[in-house]
Amino acid sequence: MDIHIRKATESDTSAITELNLLIADHHADIDGFYARGEEVNKTFPAFLSEDLAKETSLNLVAETDGKIVGWFSGSIKRDVPHLSEKVFAHIGSAIILPEYRGRGIARLMFQEMVAWFKEKGAKVVDLSVDARNPEGLRAWEGLGFKEYAKKMKMEI
Repeated sequence: MDIHIRKATESDTSAITELNLLIADHHADIDGFYARGEEVNKTFPAFLSEDLAKETSLNLVAETDGKIVGWFSGSIKRDVPHLSEKVFAHIGSAIILPEYRGRGIARLMFQEMVAWFKEKGAKVVDLSVDARNPEGLRAWEGLGFKEYAKKMKMEI
């Protein structure tokens, strides 16, 4: 299997939107607080279009045999007042289609993204993963991430 990792383009919007639907539905299955993919994807293509144009964002796709099987989005944040690092990186979304997992695709995409983050001057990368998502936790921990914060919510 030949995997090609490349920067996403506007022509990838439909495929990325389908991947985003899977992410959203997975999170909605964990907790109804998250919107289902059908709802999220009403505005997602416009959001993605803006993100693709930003100098501070990178969207990568993994492609094999003309099919997009993975997507990672990341961004550079600067001068956040409460952080000691003046440039840091953030991974916003990541997915590999289930039938393509376990083949090292996520690691390849992550390495490419980290190289871009470093080019932009970042020394730290963070992300959010739901504590009730064991697949996600294992994947990110396998790439070297460590827990450093907890996010909390309460219904009122």
